[in-house]
Amino acid sequence: MTNVTTDDADTIRRLTAAHQAIVKNRNEQARMAKAWETGTLSQSDYDDIEPFSLRLTYYLKDGSQLSRSYSLYLRRSELTVPSSVTARVNALYMCRESVLCRVLGYGYEHLGDTPRFLDSYCYYYDENSNTKDYALSAAQAGQVYAALMQDVQDSDNGGSDIFAVQEHLYDSPIFFWLELYFESTNEKGRPEVYSLGPNVNNSTPNTLQVLNELLPELKSNTVTPPSDDGIHTLPATEDASTEESVN
Repeated sequence: MTNVTTDDADTIRRLTAAHQAIVKNRNEQARMAKAWETGTLSQSDYDDIEPFSLRLTYYLKDGSQLSRSYSLYLRRSELTVPSSVTARVNALYMCRESVLCRVLGYGYEHLGDTPRFLDSYCYYYDENSNTKDYALSAAQAGQVYAALMQDVQDSDNGGSDIFAVQEHLYDSPIFFWLELYFESTNEKGRPEVYSLGPNVNNSTPNTLQVLNELLPELKSNTVTPPSDDGIHTLPATEDASTEESVN
């Protein structure tokens, strides 16, 4: 699941466009939901449709909130139809803030312009469900971060879509979970250590390639994490105007 809280104008524009398309097409969505639940979809419809959950929350100026949850049925054949529910939801799902949150994991909002990476962790899972813990040097952590940002950039350039991401999330028998420590500037202008928690699989091909290339060089985990007094492992709570939760 991806949870994004934002006041970014472009993201809000995409969110409201998606919401309007959902409301406009609610009868067709209801028809597909009934056919899906009763098993009466045609084979062509079944191959074309992907279920998708979306929750939208608006934070209003008077301090109140308005939330709506939708169980949607997106069509692959409508991905390139600009006004369709599928295209509008895809535009929201692939907006930069959503991609940053999904690719980089918790802590991404603390990165700033020039994060300084520190010695970090790498947890490796192979096709036989074996797990290994490795240490990443500061230089290797920076190299991995550069690959993560390339995956973000490729998404910005249309290198992926909502269907590809969903298919890749769980299809890799080999994947990595990272805990990347970095120093950045906090809201008071002082240096502070934070943690970034990306999950790496086939939806992040550049990062997966870099980690596989680094794997022979990695050593068993000997990293001592920063003290709890100096590390923030969860995003800070901030005022925002909209929120999206998608999976």
